[in-house]
Amino acid sequence: MRSEEPAASDADEEALRGLRSELAKRVADREVPNLGLLLSRRGRIVLDAAVGEASVGRPLSSDSILRLYSMSKPLTAAGALILVEQGKLSLEGKVSDYLSCWDDGKVTVKAGDHHVPAARAITIRDLLCHTAGIADYDEVAAQGAHLLPLSSDAAGAMPPTVTSLHEFATRLNALPLVHQPGSAFSYSMSIELLGGVLEEVSGQALGRFLEASLFEPLGMPDTGFEIPEHALGRFTRCYRGTGPNRFEDDAMVGACDASTPWLRGKPQGQRPSGGGGLLSTARDFLRFAEWLATDGRLDGVPALLSRESMAALRSDQLRGMGAGAGPCFDPFQSFGLLGGVVCSPGEGGDYLPAGAASGMGATGWGGVAGTFFAADPEHGLALVLYTQEVNYFLSSQSLRLSLCKQAHGVFPDLRQRLEASQAREASKLMLLLETLHEERIRYGITAETAKADAD
Repeated sequence: MRSEEPAASDADEEALRGLRSELAKRVADREVPNLGLLLSRRGRIVLDAAVGEASVGRPLSSDSILRLYSMSKPLTAAGALILVEQGKLSLEGKVSDYLSCWDDGKVTVKAGDHHVPAARAITIRDLLCHTAGIADYDEVAAQGAHLLPLSSDAAGAMPPTVTSLHEFATRLNALPLVHQPGSAFSYSMSIELLGGVLEEVSGQALGRFLEASLFEPLGMPDTGFEIPEHALGRFTRCYRGTGPNRFEDDAMVGACDASTPWLRGKPQGQRPSGGGGLLSTARDFLRFAEWLATDGRLDGVPALLSRESMAALRSDQLRGMGAGAGPCFDPFQSFGLLGGVVCSPGEGGDYLPAGAASGMGATGWGGVAGTFFAADPEHGLALVLYTQEVNYFLSSQSLRLSLCKQAHGVFPDLRQRLEASQAREASKLMLLLETLHEERIRYGITAETAKADAD
């Protein structure tokens, strides 16, 4: 059983107090409307803190129901890997092998002002790694292939959406790719297409498949594509970032009452977006993060994936393909089979989840409304950071990386890694400055001669 008492020998109490204060400051400064952090190490919850309201008169908590948006992607990807483990799906299999409405012969690629045939078929690995070349959200949505309500128009109405994953795949099939499959990372709606594959292979609606294969085994009762009416009291209002320390209400997308498009029985549940449509709580999602952090061996949960599969999902997939990183990559070192990954731990620089404190194979991802998770199997650490503000990065410039570093820093051994890295970077800077100074002296460049030359 998991202990919910802080491990006194593991976490620094003063550092925990500082982390709680930082969460409160971010909300007080109006960087975000609310903010929470759930942190565990080796199965022990060491911090469960939340600041602000979920809705009027209701405090935010780790049991508040959240819109995951793109933090849905790792869950759908895990579902795909479970089918791979069962021999029902192959990473190298073509989309057309599993999705009856997908026609490889229709797939073209943009090449300047014209289109050329795709050099090869899109594979399941391409979908997982965002190397399929599928167009980004805005371009796909412009063609009427909406799956997910992200915003309402000026009149408060939602844009038209498709009615099923089958219809979505059919429309997507007609759009040209932005690059040849496997040649680059380009963040896209590939996981939405993967959702259609999972439905056809499993013979179940995507929500039911994920519930049976992943959510139920891990103990995630509040995770799904719909919210039942009785749970609306825990649904969190969502805001929209508009500029530094500014955010505003979005009455349609942000609603947390019966008008929400996520209410069970509404059309949203019939077109589940595996890339952005799931709802969950920080408590639920921590179970998933801890599952990853424990190499898939979480307190009595049946082995859903082999150790080999767990190692593969958190390994650098792009290098083997020769695919370069592209826009929306986030500051991870590379990308695995379900999110960003750390493949060169200890390196200097600001990379997620926590710079030099990150362990080998640490993985994570987040959503546009400010949710983020990290799982670090080397250090047995799992965390879920959460708020509900679409485009949170407009009102808060340094939310994820700085808070994840501070969260890792509550553990003395990980804080030492951060401090050692900072010392190395400072030493490199001093060496560089000394070298520049010596060069100036060698060539007779002094402050006075430099000023005279400038004059």
